Amino acid sequence: MPEPDPVKVLFVSSHAQLGGGEAYLRSIVEGLGDGWSAGVVTLHDGPFVGRLREGGHDVTVIPSRGRASVLTDALRLRRSIRATAPDVIHANGIKAALAAVLATPLGGPPVLWLKYDFGWDGALATFVALRCRMVVGISAAVNETFSARAARRARVVFAGIRDYEVDDAVGAALLREELDGEDARPVVALSGRLCPGKGQTDLIDAAPAILAANPGARILLLGVEDSFYPGYRDELRARAVAAGVGDAVRFSKLKGHSPGEAVAVVSACDVLVQPSRLQERGGWKEGFGLAVVEAMHVGTPVVAYANGALPEVVADAGLVVPEGAHAALGDAVNRVLGDPGLRAELTAAGRRRSRERFLMDRVVREMAACYRELASPTRGKA
Repeated sequence: MPEPDPVKVLFVSSHAQLGGGEAYLRSIVEGLGDGWSAGVVTLHDGPFVGRLREGGHDVTVIPSRGRASVLTDALRLRRSIRATAPDVIHANGIKAALAAVLATPLGGPPVLWLKYDFGWDGALATFVALRCRMVVGISAAVNETFSARAARRARVVFAGIRDYEVDDAVGAALLREELDGEDARPVVALSGRLCPGKGQTDLIDAAPAILAANPGARILLLGVEDSFYPGYRDELRARAVAAGVGDAVRFSKLKGHSPGEAVAVVSACDVLVQPSRLQERGGWKEGFGLAVVEAMHVGTPVVAYANGALPEVVADAGLVVPEGAHAALGDAVNRVLGDPGLRAELTAAGRRRSRERFLMDRVVREMAACYRELASPTRGKA
């Protein structure tokens, strides 16, 4: 836990879904403890708002209407800044960072941009970075977009996870519920919002080869439908039926992104697959891969695409195949399922790596140090 000299931070979130970026922000806010938060502002309404309020957090919603409304968003955010008088503004995502730098008056509180993905990279990312006092990337990969000048403001604080202690019996029971009472084996899971970037279609396309080598296997898609892609669950279901694997593909019954329950389910699965892909709209890629690290932590082997930060995060604790190569994806899953020695090796490596590099108490300490540095009257200016 951080030292007892809190800095008053206003947290601004680009989105309000129940995705990894939002879960990560909540973990930081709650990990810092009393005295640190000046409140949370979200630029969309959504289930994340309710989740925060249930936890006793003060949340203001500024319902953005897209990039065209960024000036309006900034004006409304300025009111929140004046009302809360924070020492530092933490902007979660590029949209929040853009609104924050436009909203902050000259001589106002410094803006820290937590860069957790590759959305809207390029010239816009450099423009925003040069107007923030500090940029913190959750992996080295997400900072690669910056010009040399902007890169001087950037540093890396790897994202983190809770030190989950999962009861095997609870995980097994939750998995049976997800599979409608079946005790099917093996189970291949993908944990992430139902949207094109998370690669559910690639896992469905790889499913026939997985099922051919592992009759009776089940493919479990853990995650809620992204509100930006309404009807995507039905599209995935239709694709599975067309591929002849409709009976093997299951959709999670978990409501929302309940981290403890989702991780417990993953702990009972045989493989976690993360076939994330470049999302054309906005250029999104994986900035870290929380679901991957959670799986490593609870001993579930990982197979992933070489997308964004995933190779950096997984390293030698999982199998990484070229992005978009669903045949290689299926082959890698079959290798893990068919080789007990490899499975044991990946399980041990994943547990070790997650504990050495990716626990949340380290993240909170490092983020607290960043806030203190920015709030200090003797801080250096880039």
